[in-house]
Amino acid sequence: MAGIEADGRRYELVLPNAAEDHIQKLLMQTGRPYELGMLQDMHARLAPGDLVLDIGANVGNHTLYLACVAGARVIAFEPNRDLCAAMAASLARNGVEDRVSLRVLGLGETASRAHFAEAVPQNLGTQALALGAGEIEVATLDGLGIEGPVRAIKLDVEGMEAAVLRGGAALIARDRPVLYVEAMDEPTFREISIWAQDAGYTHWETFNATPTHLFRPAETVSVDARLERLAAREVIREYRATVRDEARRRAQAEARETAALEAELAARRERIEALVAELAERREAAEAWEAERKAAAEAARRQERQILKLGAHVARAQSDFDKLLKYGQTLEARHRAVLESETWRAMEPARRLLQRLRRRPPPPAFKPRLGAPGEAAPKGAPGATAEWRRWRDDGSGSGRVPLLPFDATVPRAETVTVFMATYPARRANLPAVVAALLPQCDLLSVYLNEFDAVPDCLKAERIRVTLGRDAAGDLKDNGKFFDVAAHPEGYHVFVDDDLVYPPDYVARLVEGIRAFGYRAIVGFHGTTYLEPLASYIKNRAVLPYFAASRSALVDQLGTGTTGYHSSTFTVDRTAFETTGIADLWFARDAAARGVPLAALERPAGWLHSMEETGDTLFRQAERDDSLQTQLLRDRLAPALREGPRLRLARFLRDLYTPAHLARAGFDLEHSLAGAFGEGAEAARRDLHFAVIVTGWNCAGFAEACLESLERQIPGDYGLEIHVYDDGSDDGTWAAIERRAEVLNIRALRGTRNMGPAFARDALIRSIAEPDTICVLLDLDDRLLPQALARLEDLYRADPELWMTYGNWQNQTGVVNAEGFYTPEEIDARAYRQGEVFKFTALRTFRRFLYDRVAPEHLKDAEGGWLRHCSDVGLMLPLVDQCAGRNIRAIDEPLYVYNQYRASGTQKRFGTKKKETFRYLRDNRALFRFDA
Repeated sequence: MAGIEADGRRYELVLPNAAEDHIQKLLMQTGRPYELGMLQDMHARLAPGDLVLDIGANVGNHTLYLACVAGARVIAFEPNRDLCAAMAASLARNGVEDRVSLRVLGLGETASRAHFAEAVPQNLGTQALALGAGEIEVATLDGLGIEGPVRAIKLDVEGMEAAVLRGGAALIARDRPVLYVEAMDEPTFREISIWAQDAGYTHWETFNATPTHLFRPAETVSVDARLERLAAREVIREYRATVRDEARRRAQAEARETAALEAELAARRERIEALVAELAERREAAEAWEAERKAAAEAARRQERQILKLGAHVARAQSDFDKLLKYGQTLEARHRAVLESETWRAMEPARRLLQRLRRRPPPPAFKPRLGAPGEAAPKGAPGATAEWRRWRDDGSGSGRVPLLPFDATVPRAETVTVFMATYPARRANLPAVVAALLPQCDLLSVYLNEFDAVPDCLKAERIRVTLGRDAAGDLKDNGKFFDVAAHPEGYHVFVDDDLVYPPDYVARLVEGIRAFGYRAIVGFHGTTYLEPLASYIKNRAVLPYFAASRSALVDQLGTGTTGYHSSTFTVDRTAFETTGIADLWFARDAAARGVPLAALERPAGWLHSMEETGDTLFRQAERDDSLQTQLLRDRLAPALREGPRLRLARFLRDLYTPAHLARAGFDLEHSLAGAFGEGAEAARRDLHFAVIVTGWNCAGFAEACLESLERQIPGDYGLEIHVYDDGSDDGTWAAIERRAEVLNIRALRGTRNMGPAFARDALIRSIAEPDTICVLLDLDDRLLPQALARLEDLYRADPELWMTYGNWQNQTGVVNAEGFYTPEEIDARAYRQGEVFKFTALRTFRRFLYDRVAPEHLKDAEGGWLRHCSDVGLMLPLVDQCAGRNIRAIDEPLYVYNQYRASGTQKRFGTKKKETFRYLRDNRALFRFDA
């Protein structure tokens, strides 16, 4: 809808195609009629009530002006039904239906049928009719029986103007109206002009960007008037020529001035670029200096800690030495007494026999070895599983700290199976690849594409061979994923037949799987896609296997350098819709199942390729990646948009300090980048958790409590951790400080023990955002891994959810059985009547509810901060503000409660808890029902 103003009048036009159509867009933008000069000329030649024919009315630009501004009666002809519907709506909005007759048909020289030759959505007015057949009726003006007199005709029918004039010759001869006729080109104008001369009309004026010519009846124009018109036109032509010359001179001067300005701008740009480069160099130098300073400071702190530890060790060693010295003196006295005894002298023959036995050489010890590249594995070698365990446990790996924790008590199969596919062109590579990998695994599984027989180098123990001709045929690179589920559980490693794998390849891969807490698929060749996804090959940032790189989360891994543990993921080859693009389908399968992909840290040249043989799949894609690009857009991109990379990257950023990520060799910036990274996604992080952790004298529990936050399932939620040590004197604060070197913890330390109510209040009031969800956690308890993900699902599913509570299990796995309140009981405030308090852990609530919690709610009858029943004091005023529909009881245990702890409140306060509970439950001054 557009408001149109012209000649002191305002009316409205319905414009259904204003986003695309040229004329409708102009009307919407300018608020003025299109071709206003011609319309004003028509207005000057008409009297109110005169009849006008608008032939080719389009959306009603001319019709509405003539009816609303000139006061004319109009018969509008338009064959496009959608435009007619919009025009009818405009007539109704302006109340001029009685002045305008709308005809949905085309006009021509003879009656017939027609259809639109082609659709032109960007300019609906240029849609021409093709005569002969179609759904559009075509009539002649003379055949419509229009009663006159007709005072003016506007004719714009995309090249059919002469035909319409011939079909209306009788009406025009009868009423002698003025004619406004569009002619798109010179031949069209010549045809119209000849017809007009024959009909007794003379050309008078030309309007509009597409020339529309005014023809007047010759009898209304005198010879003198014609001569004056011709003279005026000549003057106008000379004037326009003068204006054009002046404009040309001005344009030339402006061009010269522009060239000078551009030259000056280029010079300044070069200077700016030089300054920027200099600034970048200085910034790099400053960053390098800062990094060196931080490294030196960290080294100094480490040295200080080592000195302190060494001092403690020296003290303990001195004490142990004194004890040993005293013990040795005692032993010496006893030994002397034994040597001097008769019994010792009687045992002398037996001692000599024992000494002879000890001098015999021991049997040789078996030492399993790892084969060097190109060397066949020794027969009977036990494989690499034990080797990489020893490599892991003796600390001789990369020296990097693990990124995510995992539960070491969970049994996991440790069999290593390596999967490879090959084809005859790579036959020469096989001995070297097998020799490098077989010593590092328990089983090597090889799929042979296009082979007729098994090569000799694959006829060995611990090698399982599948001939493609006897199985699924030529699977190309998909072959390495053939029947994976039928192989042993454990570590599944996927390799190519053209890479040189180092002796510690599997060990590093397994270390990477463990470093990511068994939560990710890992590899050494990572791809992150970039906008605009116009090319599978070109629109990507690659962390190549042969170059040095830190670890990072990526969109896709090269499947020839990839591995996972079967407890995390097992590839499904049936999800691969084509062959030859295994990396893409593998990435899609992982993303669809919520498993992130991580490219691991490695040094330059540690992994490299053999000499190329045959036409590789990658070289084929470099020449033509149209299929891969289409599959990227249609199949992989939708999975990546909903995939786990961004969730895990944000989780790591929220959870860990930059120093910890650096120690783990993790590139957070790369992990957040790309077409499916933080900058490109319409992020759903409208849910934010603040974990409120409080405790007193929890030194033996604090690290497990905080580590439980690291074990949470990542989601589309923000996370912050607030910790309050309530005046502990048992080393709790030291445990918190140790975890603060790893975790992003906002920690406070009380100078004296004030009780949990005071501690929670201090942390909760520091949170400003009202919709933040506070999650309460005691420092001697812990969350189960699914806790935050389950809470995210509940809060997202119900915008009216304000609180959740219960259930928990104790440290031995026994589940709380006290039950929950029904929504009806909450609405009836039954929780303030019973003797059992059922709002148990895990307790969460939106921060805005806490605004109505006063200090009195968190204090006992004597005015002291609650040291027991603090959960009752906190929860009751929060629940008071809610209806039953605002609270959800969670039956699934999400919380581990360290029950029967010696320093717990039940042990310390006993029956006094009942008195405090009843005070908080029954004191009406603490009620918050009115919310």
